[in-house]
Amino acid sequence: MKKVYFVVFLAFFAVFSYADDVIEAPNNNIFVEGTACRIDHSEFFQINFYNEAKALGYTITEDKSEAGYIYRYNVIPNMVMYNDGVERQAPPDEPQYVIQMSVIRNEDDFEVLSYSFLFTELDEIYEYNQFLFFRANLPFAEGEEKVVYVSPDTSWKNKWIYLRVSFDYPITVYELNDKNLYKEKSVYNGDISNPDQVSIPLNHRVNMRPGATIGVEIQFLNFMSAEVNFQINFGDTFNNWFLNTAFGAQLKFPLKFVNSLILEPYAAYSHLVGKTSPKFKDFPRDLFGGGIQVCTKGGKNGAFFIDVNYMYSIKKQAAMINPYKTTPIEDTDGVKYLFQNPQNINFNRFVIGLSAGYKYGLFNRKK
Repeated sequence: MKKVYFVVFLAFFAVFSYADDVIEAPNNNIFVEGTACRIDHSEFFQINFYNEAKALGYTITEDKSEAGYIYRYNVIPNMVMYNDGVERQAPPDEPQYVIQMSVIRNEDDFEVLSYSFLFTELDEIYEYNQFLFFRANLPFAEGEEKVVYVSPDTSWKNKWIYLRVSFDYPITVYELNDKNLYKEKSVYNGDISNPDQVSIPLNHRVNMRPGATIGVEIQFLNFMSAEVNFQINFGDTFNNWFLNTAFGAQLKFPLKFVNSLILEPYAAYSHLVGKTSPKFKDFPRDLFGGGIQVCTKGGKNGAFFIDVNYMYSIKKQAAMINPYKTTPIEDTDGVKYLFQNPQNINFNRFVIGLSAGYKYGLFNRKK
């Protein structure tokens, strides 16, 4: 429902509701008339005002004299007074047009309600199309307060495109999982069934390193959107900083049941690009998983969000080169090395992602 229509027809609803209580056999017929400085503006408002009023159940009359109320609009350029005292068109960064609207009681030409709205493009009128209508108290007595109830602006939830940037703090977990270890826990020398020397049990490893993500999200349906992004973070190298870069994709399912929030559960995929850490013989490049993004309004067109996700490599383990086989020690026979077996140590790798960021919406879409 367009922003202008919402206020105007909310006023209609209020006026006629009040009239039902104070006037016998009220005339609720409506006559729509108006002018505009541009033909496309005139056609747009005339057609849409007519359709909206008809959809609400009011009778639209073609004879002005038969109408109980007249809805009158006038679209003109937005003129401002400059410092030199001359009134000119508003600068380009301000709204270029203003629509002035009035609800007139036809029998005595009494203006029941007047309202103005600034805009540049007709698409801006669609911002309030998801608003509900509330009954309003609109007294007829001149000078009394007119009360109109308006729903919060939720146009930030319905954009075609969102540009996303976030600060990330992924927690990367390496879960020890290697049957080639002695008792699946230790590196060793000699035969695994009868080793000459065994290390203390190895542990799982956890890395926490900062990162960032930039991305583009397209909301092609009211309940579904897709995002592609580029991720960069440090980690995966066990006490040695190394840069990881990846491309990601997410299929999201926005839930908009609460005015102030969007909950977006999603499925996700990430593919590592570029070189991996030299400490690994093999490293999983593909991660699959999902998460949830919680968004709250951040200005008219954007949203702040926090994001929690879980990503897991289902096809391949991270095979770290055994760091102990190149650790030199000296004994009576000369230089030897600690724990030569196995050549690589395998880990299951998964990531718990934590992010906080902002996304800016472009181009309003109908719900």
